[in-house]
Amino acid sequence: MFKKSFWITVISLALALTSSAQVVYKNNIGISFGGGLHSNQLSLDKEGENNPRFGWIFDMNYRHMFGRHVGWGTGLGISYYKSNFCYDDLLVTSQQVHRHNNLVYESKSHLSGWTESQRTLNIEVPLALYIVAPLNEKWQFLSGLGGKLMLPVWNRYHVIDGEMEATGYFKETNIEYHDLPKHGFTKYHNFYGSSDIKAITCAGFVDLGLLYNLKDNYSLYMGAYASYTLLDLTKKSEKELYNGKEYTGIASSNLTDGNRLMAAGVKVGFTFGYPKVRDSIRYDIPLMAAYPYCDPEIKADTKLTELTDEAREALRLAKIQRMREDSIRNEQEKARLAQEKIEKEKEEFEKVRYALSWLNRHLRVDVLSDRGVVEPNIDNDEQIKVLAEYIKANPNKMISVTGHSCNKGKEDYNIRMGKRRAEAVKEVLKDAGIPEKNIRVYSKGSQEPIAPNNTEANRRKNRRIVISIQ
Repeated sequence: MFKKSFWITVISLALALTSSAQVVYKNNIGISFGGGLHSNQLSLDKEGENNPRFGWIFDMNYRHMFGRHVGWGTGLGISYYKSNFCYDDLLVTSQQVHRHNNLVYESKSHLSGWTESQRTLNIEVPLALYIVAPLNEKWQFLSGLGGKLMLPVWNRYHVIDGEMEATGYFKETNIEYHDLPKHGFTKYHNFYGSSDIKAITCAGFVDLGLLYNLKDNYSLYMGAYASYTLLDLTKKSEKELYNGKEYTGIASSNLTDGNRLMAAGVKVGFTFGYPKVRDSIRYDIPLMAAYPYCDPEIKADTKLTELTDEAREALRLAKIQRMREDSIRNEQEKARLAQEKIEKEKEEFEKVRYALSWLNRHLRVDVLSDRGVVEPNIDNDEQIKVLAEYIKANPNKMISVTGHSCNKGKEDYNIRMGKRRAEAVKEVLKDAGIPEKNIRVYSKGSQEPIAPNNTEANRRKNRRIVISIQ
């Protein structure tokens, strides 16, 4: 049931993205570089550890959008994989013939703390389906799903840690030889060479990312990727890891049943898109719908079955022209409405800014009464009305009212005086229709004077109210 619902959802989304007629399509060229965990996933016969290491990927992609949201793409890339294979305690045995006396002996190789690093460089050719979904004016979601051919061009192994002790057991003499470097029976610590990995394989991959439009058709890409090969790079080998003469590498030995590449990481890049205009016509619309936009000679012929090829072409071109003109008019109207909105907001902002400036310069509060009273002024009500209308239109805005005082008396007293002034203005704002939840009251006391407190005139300047909107 889940699988059925999933595929119904996917198909419905694809149909929704491709159902509308399109006018402008874009081809994109992208360059990206990234890194993450890249691993050779070996299937090991004997117990061992496979530790992925950091790898990188570089690719160049071409995407052709055959719909507004859907397209296909291909390209060329390079990827680097690295893994460490570890054996703490492994015994490898094989039957060999000694090169000096031609006697058959049992070659034994004991590995302890053995760590081999496997590195692979590949050329990749991807083929994928892409879906682009705009999120807003700047951001777009980009996803890709597909497969890619992978050609290993460089394979190396390198033993970076551990010890291998090689010995030889001769049944005829019932003697096991140790520590004879001349005969190859000694301890080894380092091997390096090429792995026998040459097969072309294919992998499935998925990309998920975001495009940020810098300007025009230039975008910055940020995303994540994952891939996994569908076929083994190597077949079951008959070679021993060490046969008493040469070391073959774990990936090329009979310890390995299969080898697949796995990658997951993040990448960033740059995308250049260029538009290619195509006229897309909904041919299921009757040709008669285009008559109002055609020449009088064509309009007079009302029998569709008698239309010549030239007349049909004229109808089609006329409809295309009308669609273009309608599109231009719609864009112009949108631009005009947007400009009007900007100008209106600017005008309202200037009125509010003037009202705040006027009230902060002229509003005074008499605090000799118990509560404090705003001194009457002919323009107080008009400017407070401007603030009330703005807050009603923007209920998420807050008005801050801060009371100040001169330096007469102790600071506790001055703080109370400032608070009484602010509370008195708050009551006036509430009476004007501003909700109490949109008003915050503060007091600074005598901490922020605007004039020296050396004359009564200056002290009166400091006994003031400051209103701001946040």
